[in-house]
Amino acid sequence: MQHVLSLRANHRRLPRAPIRVPAKVKFGRETQDAHVLQIGEGGLFLDLQDPLVPMTQLSVSFDLPKLGSHNSVVEVRWYIPKGSLRIALDAAGAGCRFLQVSAQARESIASYVKQTKQMYSQIQFALALSRPLPHVQGLIKDAKLDNFRDAQALKQHVDLVLQQMNV
Repeated sequence: MQHVLSLRANHRRLPRAPIRVPAKVKFGRETQDAHVLQIGEGGLFLDLQDPLVPMTQLSVSFDLPKLGSHNSVVEVRWYIPKGSLRIALDAAGAGCRFLQVSAQARESIASYVKQTKQMYSQIQFALALSRPLPHVQGLIKDAKLDNFRDAQALKQHVDLVLQQMNV
């Protein structure tokens, strides 16, 4: 299942990359399981079912693939309810800005975004060729895009993600 925020909502200075990793979110005395669906040096998007008011501060713990566990404090900037047209699949969640994040976490996030952009660029290039490249299926699997059955839908998804990453 892929989640992509639409370009209409993209008012960031720093790019965010698609990701789907579990997260623990704490606010007040409550703890909630969530998923990080996008991440960048400036913030992240959390897939959350419970509505959160902008300016709410959250503690978020998550793992970046091959880059370790990280903890941060974020501030909710906006919340989108389930079924909103601004999200490409049926999800609810909060766009959050980092308030406290370690230098190591910021470096890991920047590295993840850079790697993801390179991988998506390679996939985009391969999809544009009339002949398939042997390593493309591995890239598609690594990017967790192997659930796409239609080449045109995959191409559109990759193009959209790359547009979002080119802030």
